[in-house]
Amino acid sequence: MGMEADPIPYATRHDGLILGALFVLFILYLVVYVHARSFLVRQAKSFFRSGAERVTVVPDLPSELRSVRLSWLALVIECGLLAFFYFKEVAQVQTLIFSRYAVFALLTLLFIIYFIAKNALLRFVNWVFFDGKKIEQWSKAQLALVALESVLLLPLVITSPFVDIPLQEGLIYVLIVVFFVKIMSFYKTYIIFFRRFGAVLQIILYFCALEMIPLAALGGILVLIRDYLQINF
Repeated sequence: MGMEADPIPYATRHDGLILGALFVLFILYLVVYVHARSFLVRQAKSFFRSGAERVTVVPDLPSELRSVRLSWLALVIECGLLAFFYFKEVAQVQTLIFSRYAVFALLTLLFIIYFIAKNALLRFVNWVFFDGKKIEQWSKAQLALVALESVLLLPLVITSPFVDIPLQEGLIYVLIVVFFVKIMSFYKTYIIFFRRFGAVLQIILYFCALEMIPLAALGGILVLIRDYLQINF
């Protein structure tokens, strides 16, 4: 007969799912770097050019575009992990393995739906109002911004499982990254679609309706999920 010991507290650094997701991120970034770094360098050099200029000086290879699209998958995984780390702190989702994995799967699915729906809406609106050359330039710029956002979030994603980063500081960092990328996207959208017309009001309406409102809706859904988890866990 022995004494019942206290269970070892849950730690993300020992969670195989988290470590597996980090390994997948490493593979994704390796593929993007090997096959799409030339595309990203060209986009960085031409990012602040006028929308009236050519789409790219050097044609983008199909393999580069396929590889850089993996940044979307990396961003989805990172968002799912960051949301999971946040809910682990505020809702204490750490009791059952199934519940932890179910929460992570739900959050990742939510971000997949969000990005697919938002991009489908953006592409439909752009297809209705703008020509194909501008849409192509905008699409490639957005791919570069997705890669930038995923890279900026990566340090927080990697360190969070192993270092006890204060929740408030992590949220502030995420908000700064999102705000910076949105500003860059606003600028690129303006010089590609609206600069020639000087349509300041139209770009504000365009950006609020297609970028900020979906982001606010995503935040509201995350708050609802957090409240549900706090009640039931």
